[in-house]
Amino acid sequence: MHCTFDPDKSGKARNIPSFGRMQFKVPAVIQYVRQLRGETLTDKDAVLLTLNGEQSQQLVSEIIFGVDGGINNCNCAVKHDLTDEVNAIKKLSKQ
Repeated sequence: MHCTFDPDKSGKARNIPSFGRMQFKVPAVIQYVRQLRGETLTDKDAVLLTLNGEQSQQLVSEIIFGVDGGINNCNCAVKHDLTDEVNAIKKLSKQ
């Protein structure tokens, strides 16, 4: 199982693990699945989703393209400055 404990913005370690390739935190998975799909997950279900590569990639896509500002919640997309590209895809998909 891939699990990390990221520091907060001050550099202080936090006790909230991030799981899977997409490094989701359980509360975030629960929140986004409720917001985007109208489903309620248990903590266990959220962890299992994060550990399933296909399901976690699907959720990332739903967050990036389905939530206003969702790109800003995906560290990898922010790190690689993909905001303009995502916004262009969103604009094209609305046409």
